[in-house]
Amino acid sequence: MGHNIKVLIVEDDPNIVELLTLYLEKSGYGILVARNREEGLAKYYDEQPDCIILDLMLPEMDGLEVCRTIRLDDKRVPILMLTGRGGRATTSSMASTSGRMTMS
Repeated sequence: MGHNIKVLIVEDDPNIVELLTLYLEKSGYGILVARNREEGLAKYYDEQPDCIILDLMLPEMDGLEVCRTIRLDDKRVPILMLTGRGGRATTSSMASTSGRMTMS
């Protein structure tokens, strides 16, 4: 299914990374993992992933800032934003960065 499609997971929770990796690899996607903002941006620029799964609550810089940084360079790469937060303010903030999907 996902042949040659690279997915960058930017997430600091190892349990979530493990779960996402398990399901995505089983479906044939190539996985890149970054645990923080710096790793995520470096892997984005070095590897040019086809899709990004981005944690909204990263240490050092929140996922919205990471998304904004990526959007300055690329407005087309799909970014799926993960969050444990809820509410309209979160959804509005994510929509303003052109994130494509919300999962709670």
